Amino acid sequence: MAITNAHPSEIVTFFHGLTNQEAFILAYALLGLRSDEIAGKLGITKLTVNTHRRNTMTKWHSTHLTACTGKRAAHEMLATVRPYAADYLPHV
Repeated sequence: MAITNAHPSEIVTFFHGLTNQEAFILAYALLGLRSDEIAGKLGITKLTVNTHRRNTMTKWHSTHLTACTGKRAAHEMLATVRPYAADYLPHV
């Protein structure tokens, strides 16, 4: 299954599997912030942000089978979860 074919229930499951920190980082990423900008807003290092981003992508890939990797997979994930973000991510 491609990321863009994810069923809404799978997306909800994905959101519920995120830690609070991962949810905040994903919310900022959906706003288009870079890792260094997110780090500044959350008071953590860029390395920590990138670790959480990597963990988020790992959780996404464990929920959805995809041949996409790297930036393409990240962009597709963001496009897929964006419509659900207001209901499942913290408001930033």
